[in-house]
Amino acid sequence: MTQPAAARLMDGLRRHFLPAWWRRIIILLFMTATVVAIPVSLSATQILLAVAVVCGAVAYPVLRFPSWLPLPRFYWPLIGFIVWSVLSALCSDAPLLSLFHLKKLLLLFLIPMLLMVLDRPAQSRTFLLLLLATMTLSAGVGLVQFATATDPLYRIHGLMSHHMTFSGQLMLALAALLPLLLLDFGARRTGWPLLLAAALLLATALVLTLTRGCWIGFGFGAAAALLLTRPRWLLAAPVVLAVVLLAAPGLVRERVRHLFDPAEAGNAARLDMMRTGMRMVADRPLVGVGPRMIDQYIYRYGAAPHIRPDFYQHLHNNIIQIAAERGLPALACWLWLLAQIVVDHWRRFRRLRAGPDPGATLWPVLAIAVTVALFVGGLFEYNFGDSEVLLIYCTLISLAYVPVLRPGTDHEHAAA
Repeated sequence: MTQPAAARLMDGLRRHFLPAWWRRIIILLFMTATVVAIPVSLSATQILLAVAVVCGAVAYPVLRFPSWLPLPRFYWPLIGFIVWSVLSALCSDAPLLSLFHLKKLLLLFLIPMLLMVLDRPAQSRTFLLLLLATMTLSAGVGLVQFATATDPLYRIHGLMSHHMTFSGQLMLALAALLPLLLLDFGARRTGWPLLLAAALLLATALVLTLTRGCWIGFGFGAAAALLLTRPRWLLAAPVVLAVVLLAAPGLVRERVRHLFDPAEAGNAARLDMMRTGMRMVADRPLVGVGPRMIDQYIYRYGAAPHIRPDFYQHLHNNIIQIAAERGLPALACWLWLLAQIVVDHWRRFRRLRAGPDPGATLWPVLAIAVTVALFVGGLFEYNFGDSEVLLIYCTLISLAYVPVLRPGTDHEHAAA
């Protein structure tokens, strides 16, 4: 006999979303709200995450959280990065200012909270779809902004306050959505047309942000996803790019035309920042100048006088920024962090691709794609230091590690 719709809904929630131990539901709901709020409001995200952390700390002794062991290997470089960042702040010329700036590191609590609360792979997919739905809403707002703008140079920003933050979020969301779309299309899952519509909306918004670094970052992330899942489709990439350029507004084509022009204002400023940052690294290789101190030293290290100090709040490059601000050991930990994530998921991808379920490769492909996108996009922007972009990356990586750390846990429902 067919189940009533309400019964099917509750059964789906129980199997795919609700935790095995019902008393953890409140914390799970706060984490759900945290992830959904990331593309909407940083303040709301911080508040919700703080509440979830406090609830988790209070409830940990009495609730059935999954074991913390084994810890993901990427925890060690992440801890090293945090420790060296604090040391760099203590060694700066304004330690209190530098330490206060490190409050952004508290956002990294998102990772252990997700890995602690989520207890089965099905929950990862639910969280991913919720995040992508909110990002699609933000992209829709961006398209409305473009359609109603009176200034031809207007840069859309969606639900964010700045177009660079918005474009960084779109880059990661698209890099995460592509593997999901490819695998759902291959398996003929019923929801793939909706995923395709969301991908087109996100891609259109990303193009209209006019942020070239994020275009390139997504391109490399997409190439990584296609190389792992549909390598032959890469042959169509030049045709797709040509169609996009022909259909794009003239301002987009103008941005592409000056992509590698060293005399273009944005490129010239970034080259000057690179040279200035390298001089900082050469002078202070171990601990850098200190977090939040870059703009205090730019002219001392030979920055071009015509570049405004507010443009120099950071060096628009993850590698140069981290090395100049926190020292080469911090940079080594950061590179180790990204490399460890890629290696972990590459090994898992190799094991799963020969298995009976091709859809199981979703999470390793997604983790590799978003990490490649973050790294390449970070060659043109300090996206690891952008809180809203960092939160999306941490969410996606945490979701990808849930199937690694919590495989086959659905049987816990029977015991509960």
